[in-house]
Amino acid sequence: MKGLFLAIRRLFARPAPTPPPFSPAPANTVVGINIHRGGQQEMEMLQDLGTKHARITMWLQEWDQPNRVPAWHAMLAHFDHIDMEPLLVLHLSTRRDWARAAAEFRGRTWQLGNEVDATTVSATQYCSIITTAIREMLAADPTAKFVASGLARTDGQGTHDTSDLGRWTAWANALMTLPQGTLRAIALHAYTDHTLPISGLVRAVNNVVRGRVPLWVTEFGPVQHGGPNGIVPDEDAGEIVQSYRYRLPAWGVERCYWYCLNDGLDFAHGLVRENDEKRPGYFAVKAWIGGAA
Repeated sequence: MKGLFLAIRRLFARPAPTPPPFSPAPANTVVGINIHRGGQQEMEMLQDLGTKHARITMWLQEWDQPNRVPAWHAMLAHFDHIDMEPLLVLHLSTRRDWARAAAEFRGRTWQLGNEVDATTVSATQYCSIITTAIREMLAADPTAKFVASGLARTDGQGTHDTSDLGRWTAWANALMTLPQGTLRAIALHAYTDHTLPISGLVRAVNNVVRGRVPLWVTEFGPVQHGGPNGIVPDEDAGEIVQSYRYRLPAWGVERCYWYCLNDGLDFAHGLVRENDEKRPGYFAVKAWIGGAA
């Protein structure tokens, strides 16, 4: 009788729940800003915006220029003084100097390459390159942390391109073969004039990662079309910022970096014009950071 009861119980037992197709969303996505050179004016704007995170490229090809290394030290000391965490981008072309940089600038977080997936380097080759690089950099500085190269959009028109979807998924799968704890985060670049197309790409990566490594969007903002001078009109900035503000946490993104602070880094992408006039997007991002603090 007991055996019959167990057989019936197994027959009507509920199936085990399947894992969710999306990792748990953080309460808020932390907001940082991409900057150009880390000068005094940029630092003041970052403080005004209220962010604690900035992303900046370390142009290591300038290493041997007079006073360049002291200038980098001064910039990083300024970041530390205002309690701001920089994400330092290293381009693949300067690979031979990565360990040298880790030894010189200790205790930093490094992004290893920029949009490498849009080059001829394959995901497998990239993982091999950074595996060796991380070993060398940790030998120089055991406290260093690492973020993968940001996955790039290649269609450039805010559409959900199937080649992007396949490439992002393949790269996410390759990155997840690295030993647990190798990467502080996997990074994406989420440019679009509205958030619907990019959501499929972010979700595809998240379905691979499943919360094992945080997702960061290290560049995002409007694509370069749709308005005067080939950019999204200023009056649309608030709507675009609001779309990201409420959707990035739902997509499971832990941290994001708006691209960029001012037009000195990239024409017409800046929250601030070349004449130092603040665009409407500046105030929208500032309100977002204040609301997420």
